[in-house]
Amino acid sequence: MITLEDVQYYLLIGPDGGNTNVKASYLTPSGEIKDLTIPTTIATAPSYVSELGSSKSVNSTDNLHILLKPIDTDGFVKGGYYFVGAAAKLAEDPIEPTEGVSKHDSQLHIITMLTAEAIAALDNGYEGKVAIPPSTGLPVKFVKDGARQAFLNRLKGSFEITFLDGLYKGKTITLVHIVDEDRPASAYIHAEATKAGLGLSFDIKNYELVENDVSEDISDPEKPYIVSDPGGVTFDIAVFEEDGINSSLTTTYTEVPEQFKSANLGHLVGRKVGGNHVVEALQEKVNKAIVQAHQEQGLPIFQETFFRNRAEFIDLILKPYTDELVDGVKSPKIIRSFGNAVNIDLTDIVVPALDEYGEIVFFLNMLTRQKASTIQNNMITGGGVLLGYKILRDRQKLANGVKLYELPPKKKIYIAPYINSRGYLIESFLNHPDIVEQIRKQKVAR
Repeated sequence: MITLEDVQYYLLIGPDGGNTNVKASYLTPSGEIKDLTIPTTIATAPSYVSELGSSKSVNSTDNLHILLKPIDTDGFVKGGYYFVGAAAKLAEDPIEPTEGVSKHDSQLHIITMLTAEAIAALDNGYEGKVAIPPSTGLPVKFVKDGARQAFLNRLKGSFEITFLDGLYKGKTITLVHIVDEDRPASAYIHAEATKAGLGLSFDIKNYELVENDVSEDISDPEKPYIVSDPGGVTFDIAVFEEDGINSSLTTTYTEVPEQFKSANLGHLVGRKVGGNHVVEALQEKVNKAIVQAHQEQGLPIFQETFFRNRAEFIDLILKPYTDELVDGVKSPKIIRSFGNAVNIDLTDIVVPALDEYGEIVFFLNMLTRQKASTIQNNMITGGGVLLGYKILRDRQKLANGVKLYELPPKKKIYIAPYINSRGYLIESFLNHPDIVEQIRKQKVAR
């Protein structure tokens, strides 16, 4: 059995396991918050090194080929050789999230979360055995069903992870999850979105909690509030009142509901509400436009696709557009060059789809806000904010000075996907001042 006397380092981290990505926010040795993302995908891997690539130029989340050994656990998490994240997507039989499976019952989610923790430890320069107090979340539905304790039991114990490839090829980290048995499971496993106010309202600088530029009401856990979290596959809306979660108003959507018809929005009914569907459909349309531009100009085409994955499409097409919106440009153009085809205007392809998605986010939020009409504090967080930013920004401006909802502040707009993971980290930071002090003092390996 591994004890705290065996531990070399402490780590505070808040993993947020989603059906598209596991996002994790952790405390660095300099006392700042750093975020990382790993696609929620694993695959069985060989025991020999696959030579995916381990040069200094790869990111720490690339080319993940690991050996996982559970130690002193309840046996739920199975050891073995795994590809994780983007590397798993290239394998013959990748395992990805399936409908109806929650992270507390999912080898996939837990293994990806553990890998994220190991990467965070190595990114911090830690070695050997690293103690971590768990701080993560479950969907409200499963919290209400009593799944907290089962999930925490599966995280208890130690997990040894060896990297067979990637940036940390040859490195081994042992994660030691420390749990105080006198504390309830709710101290470690939070209902998703309950810590969004912390993630939106605060940052950590030089080991000090600092306020972001948002309403103070949002960060007050005693005040009722609504939080909308448009994610990659689902759209979660949680309503918190003085006496806890309002079960009847707290909802997870996968598509636009029939209720939209009563508000003359029937044309949106049945549309998928996950941002991934929007991005994937746009990626296909934009790729066709690029191919067509080459053909019209008589240019040779040597490949069928101009984007390696969804992340690259977001970086090249969507992120610069959002940057301009955040900077205050009213209606930016999306003009890009690919191969020999220069200055392709993609505006009329991309913007209408993003605007429609923004309207869906807006109206789903308003649907709940009208049902919970006495609750004024209202947040919209998550990755969907970046896709629907133009509409959400413009709707706010049309409200005649009334604040309809709280969005991440402009200077922090790109933390939107990490609001939950940052909230879990900040909660852990507040609950473990003794560990914070240990982290301050410990000397890193590099």
